[in-house]
Amino acid sequence: MRHKNVKINSGFLAALLVGTVALFFAAARGVTKLLPPGPAWWDSYPPAKNLLPQPEVPKGVIFTFPLNNSKIFPGTQRNIQVYIPAEYTGKKPACVYVRLDAFGPWSFATFNNLIYKKEIPITIGIGLPAGVTPSVPANTSQRFERSYEFDALNDNVGRFIIQEVLPAVERRRTPSGLPILLTKNPNHCAIMGGSSGGTAAFTVAWDNPNVFRRVLIYNGTFVDMRGAEDYPSLVRKTVPEPLRVFMGDGCHDEWWPGAEMGNWWLNSRAMESALKFAGYQVHHIWGYNTHSGALAAWTYPKALRWLWQGRHPRPITAGISGNPVLKQIYRPSQHWQRVFSNSAGLGNLACNSRGQVFVQSPATGKIFRVSQNTVQLYAAIHPGHGGMAVGPGGHLYTLNAARGDITEINSHGQTRIIATGVRGNNLCVMPNGNIYVTDTAAGTLWLVNRQGKVLEVAHGLNGPTGVAPIPDDHWLCVAEGTSHYAMSYRIEPDGTLRYGIPFYWMYQPGLAANSGVGQLCFDRGGFLYAATRMGVQVLDQANGFCTAILPIPRGYSRRITGICFGGEGFHTLYVTTAHSLYARKMKSQGAIVSRVGKALPRMKIPWH
Repeated sequence: MRHKNVKINSGFLAALLVGTVALFFAAARGVTKLLPPGPAWWDSYPPAKNLLPQPEVPKGVIFTFPLNNSKIFPGTQRNIQVYIPAEYTGKKPACVYVRLDAFGPWSFATFNNLIYKKEIPITIGIGLPAGVTPSVPANTSQRFERSYEFDALNDNVGRFIIQEVLPAVERRRTPSGLPILLTKNPNHCAIMGGSSGGTAAFTVAWDNPNVFRRVLIYNGTFVDMRGAEDYPSLVRKTVPEPLRVFMGDGCHDEWWPGAEMGNWWLNSRAMESALKFAGYQVHHIWGYNTHSGALAAWTYPKALRWLWQGRHPRPITAGISGNPVLKQIYRPSQHWQRVFSNSAGLGNLACNSRGQVFVQSPATGKIFRVSQNTVQLYAAIHPGHGGMAVGPGGHLYTLNAARGDITEINSHGQTRIIATGVRGNNLCVMPNGNIYVTDTAAGTLWLVNRQGKVLEVAHGLNGPTGVAPIPDDHWLCVAEGTSHYAMSYRIEPDGTLRYGIPFYWMYQPGLAANSGVGQLCFDRGGFLYAATRMGVQVLDQANGFCTAILPIPRGYSRRITGICFGGEGFHTLYVTTAHSLYARKMKSQGAIVSRVGKALPRMKIPWH
């Protein structure tokens, strides 16, 4: 009996061993998509044929020039490389390929071969190394700024390329005297990088899809260096951009030292998974390589052919995200439309029960009314007003922080001051007439009731800005402009607040120390819409975390300050930047707090 058990167990163990080995190789085939045959050692990939010069192929020319007077990276020095293909005639704009870090020795031969074979378009290459800042005296120590420039999730490198590098290239001529004409078509512009340069390449294109739409990344540092480990989450939550992304990495990818930053290989896989989830055009080649250029040397021609889609690149369109919240709230076919611009600046927004939106210019005191995207001057009050909200009777109420008063504006645009001695920056008006006022400098939230009685209902806040009740008026949300939280309070029957916690959590970009959250509003599903430095962050009422991000049209700043729903059926989301008002049609419907009761009486505030 014992012998029989031993035989059964041995058979079981043998089967288990065979199954484990089979599963291992099956997993390996799934994890590593290698071009056969695999290398004998991690980095022993043979170079691709098209990486080598070929005698019948005409050679392009390369020249360099210094760029040492940057306003975006002051004090830095670097030499810009420019590759001009032999086929370039100077008669029409060429495609653009920016290589973060200098070009490798095999890059130019690859361009020569593929352009000659008409497998990629006629392309001008621009090599952009990271900056170095020398010390004083010269020829001593220097500061290497590669990680500062490339690993950060901010718009510095994008602005540097668009505002300084590309114009500097176009101001020069080829060695043969031809003018350098660079295309302005984003479908004809690519950006590439390896390691930190790969992360920067994605950042530049993601922030500027109106300039770059093709991205090539090898061994990207999507790890915990300067925030890039957040990219997979941000990609999953953000409305997808029209980008085409090629990724290459290996299961032995790691920079030493650097293991403490995270698992480089797994983070690249997570990034690729996020891009697919979000609907991007993405392709990859995974290998066994370490943190080296071996895989790139083997696959570079293949990557370029896929990236460019042939000699005549086809337009790239945004995909459909798999994000369930985005599917619920936004329409992929609808985009931000600029409704109005004002050189004097724009501030907060408010909406009445008819869907009419009000936008103010604090510097001039003018308030404009937007109805069916037609803008007209509605009222003119004293400059300096900040907070604005619609209250009982459908009247508009604005708070002037400098003068310390609250102005009521009726439906005919007539104004009257109803309260003086008010200290604060923003406000919301409840259906019962209670007013909540945020005092940003003091970190305080005040309650002013219809009788003019003032109560401090919260203190110790981090720069409170926007304030809004959730749709049932039982809870109050208060944004903290100098943190990445918004507070949640239970509203008591007498208007006081209890059980406040930093419930809502928001992202903060790049070099920013906070989310910069301003105004707030809710939709009927209970989602909180916050105006932040990253655009509109949409937060879940049940859990308080950010579930979706709606960036405004990309430029050099994504920050918005004002936000509200309005328009027909309250299906249009309005936001303000420093000088512009944008609108976007949504699936979600704005929650307009019921404005019952009579207009507020005149109050003299006994401020302490």
